[in-house]
Amino acid sequence: VFGSSLMAESASAISGSALRSRLASTMRSASPYSSVAVRDLASGSSLFNYKGTTGRAPASVEKLYTTSTALDKFGPSGKLKTEVLANGTVDAEGALDGDIYLRGGGDPTFSSTSITNLARIVGAAGISLVKGRVYGDESLFDDRYGTIFTNFRPTGETGVLSALSYNRGYKGSSLTLAPAYYSAQRLRAALIDAGIKVRGRASAQKVPESAKLIGSQPSPSIETLAKWTNQPSDNFYAEMLLKGVGAKFGGSGSTKAGAAIAMGFARATGATPKITDGSGLSLQNKTSAESMVKLLSGVSKNRKVAGSFDRSLAIVGQNGTLSGRMRGTAAQGRCHAKTGTHDAVASLAGYCSTTGGRNVAFAILINATNVANGRAVIDRMVPQIATYSG
Repeated sequence: VFGSSLMAESASAISGSALRSRLASTMRSASPYSSVAVRDLASGSSLFNYKGTTGRAPASVEKLYTTSTALDKFGPSGKLKTEVLANGTVDAEGALDGDIYLRGGGDPTFSSTSITNLARIVGAAGISLVKGRVYGDESLFDDRYGTIFTNFRPTGETGVLSALSYNRGYKGSSLTLAPAYYSAQRLRAALIDAGIKVRGRASAQKVPESAKLIGSQPSPSIETLAKWTNQPSDNFYAEMLLKGVGAKFGGSGSTKAGAAIAMGFARATGATPKITDGSGLSLQNKTSAESMVKLLSGVSKNRKVAGSFDRSLAIVGQNGTLSGRMRGTAAQGRCHAKTGTHDAVASLAGYCSTTGGRNVAFAILINATNVANGRAVIDRMVPQIATYSG
């Protein structure tokens, strides 16, 4: 059975010239505002190029720039920490004559579980009474809770982009415009639930230099966060990661600072995108198919992040946003990629391990299209790419 499977795969493999012919034929059904680039990763040779240097809106394929940068800068095992600190003195009875501070680290998974763990850490430190207040500090990020796409206001598409965004910034079914205050409220309630008395109210304020660290709650690894960003195409995670990159490596916890770092990382691979957000919601983002393939090629050679980056991508016909697409084709299980869908935009970029034993990077960016038609074109092209034999 194993041998017959290999024979079937070999029989289905096509040459480079046949691939170019088939892709060119399929492109006749695509919008003229389309760009495609396909590259053999081993040889570096271009297998197909259609308007490959023309900038297009990538939609959520933009997340590849965000997650690859985060993986490289923080490292796949890096984590984002939410800290709890105390400002004041603790007597022999466990009474803190001062305040508790909750300092956000930009963790997109910050939630009730995180709060409960932090409250336990306070109790384990021997504090049984807080005479002062519980403060939330979101100063790691700027005060723009949205992106350029949302006029910098928080929306359901992005959540609340605060360094201390509890449950994505949701208070019940609504978004809060005071995430630091709300997070402090949740910690205060958790402290009380843990048997710690708190006399003061919750509020928002930056941690003073005199405060002492009690402990921290780490996020999942950046590798995991990249996977949770790319496979379901999570806009909130992408935007939080980009601001986190800006805060740690760009001198400011802003989308703009993070975008500058991401563009710098991309340029190191030969890519030249215009990046205005982390998720791809803004149509001001621009990348060429060639740039995206250069990024994919560069990351595949980056030993530190290549495996983590590849594992973050949805697998055709199996999971994430590609779970129901191209099933029963040569692409199923062989191609790992990031989808992009927006108003009049359909895109896909990633890798294929082909039936001919080649590793290929590809980017298909279709603008000014009926989305269903754009997807149909993509879903014909990728199985063709997956049969390339060299």
